[in-house]
Amino acid sequence: MLISKGELVRYMGQNTLFIAFLLCLFSKMAFSQNNHRTTVFDTLYQLSVSKLEVQLNLDSLLLNKLTNKEWPCTLKVVLPDDQTFGLPVSVSVRSKSRRRYCDFPPLKFDFDKSELEDFGLDNEDEYKIVTHCLEATEGEEVLVKEFLTYQLFQIVTPLSLRAKLVDIIYIDNVSDRKVEKKAIFLESEKEFARAQKGELCDCMGTPKDSLDGLKYEIVAMFQYMIGNSDMDYLVERNIN
Repeated sequence: MLISKGELVRYMGQNTLFIAFLLCLFSKMAFSQNNHRTTVFDTLYQLSVSKLEVQLNLDSLLLNKLTNKEWPCTLKVVLPDDQTFGLPVSVSVRSKSRRRYCDFPPLKFDFDKSELEDFGLDNEDEYKIVTHCLEATEGEEVLVKEFLTYQLFQIVTPLSLRAKLVDIIYIDNVSDRKVEKKAIFLESEKEFARAQKGELCDCMGTPKDSLDGLKYEIVAMFQYMIGNSDMDYLVERNIN
């Protein structure tokens, strides 16, 4: 059952545990430690989410994976008690290389800013979704390894993107075909930069002497540890 905003309020009135939790996460007065509102990623990161459901024209999305066309749909979040809430979102394909060779390409979720604000959330609206890529069994195995890489880097340094491993059910709204796979929901680079009181830089040809030496060495050693030889700080490849 999908809960509307009105139904959500009524349910909160009947469940004190739910009200205590969601008032913290969804209230218009909910701010993070850096005096910004809680983002939709913060919310999903803190919630114990059973699964996500996305209903859209799945076959059309996959057939048009080389385009940037957007498909409007609703992201339904399913909690452990089977209660759900939904947010409107536009889904599109992202990435330059993976969209070409992946059976199921990486996605971008673009939320409606006004709907986020109505829920009392920050209006940060664009998020990357790392998908299983290959339909064969190794697709999800590689995905879990990629998620563990994000977890490892968080151990190495707090200057790292947060990642949430989730189960997503993609439902084709024409044929009712379902694809249930694991995916990685990534913190947006904008909210990460804001939390670190920094700015994003779309830089190329950065002189080495302008980099923080220690942080550069940490990144280089980590890339060596995970076996990533496809890294180049001069062209900002695979070191963001």
